[in-house]
Formats: sequence, C-alpha cells, structure tokens
Amino acid sequence: MSTKPSEIIAKMEDLLRDPKRWTKGAAARDFRGRPVLADSPAATCWCVLGAFLKSGGQLGDLADRSLDEAAPPGVTECNTYVDFNDRKKTTHDDIMAHLARAKQKALEMEAQS
Repeated sequence: MSTKPSEIIAKMEDLLRDPKRWTKGAAARDFRGRPVLADSPAATCWCVLGAFLKSGGQLGDLADRSLDEAAPPGVTECNTYVDFNDRKKTTHDDIMAHLARAKQKALEMEAQS
C-alpha cells in the first residue's frame, strides 16, 4: 500500500518543525551549510522540496499537487512551492502554515478519490 499524500505532508511537518531543520536555496544542507542531496545521511536541514523528497514524495503525485495548490493567500510572485520556499520574505512560520494548508488539501483530495 502506498503512502497517502496527507501522510507525506505530515512527515514533512515533522521534519521541518524545528526552524534549524529548514533551509532555502538548496534541497538540503549538511551541518556546515553545504548543499547535499535530500536523502543524504549528512543532511541536517531541508527546503520544502527536499523535505518532500526525503518524506517519500514524488514529483507529480497528489502530495506534490497539494503543495502547489496550497499557495499562500496574496502571494502572486511564486509559481511553485519551491519559489515560495526560496522567496526572501518567506519565514519558517510561513512554511509551516503552507504545509498545514497543503495537508488539508491532500485530505480533501483523498476523500474524493
């Protein structure tokens, strides 16, 4: 049985709950701040995309769609959740709120399927 989109996003929330485990500009970073792959054992922090991949998400799946469709209200300069993560003004609180909206969208999609 495959992992539900809402479960992937819940894993992302757990992974990024501590602000020290969130980053911008790279999928993941090691303890020295150097970019590494999202699934690297050396990774200590992740951007939203890195957390998505680390949590078992696959580009194009329902969790991915939920993340894109949960765009923050009033943010028009971002085309994707990756853009939103890396936007200069985006804070850790913004990311956690985005994940909460995305999880709700995923739950709605799961209920419809």
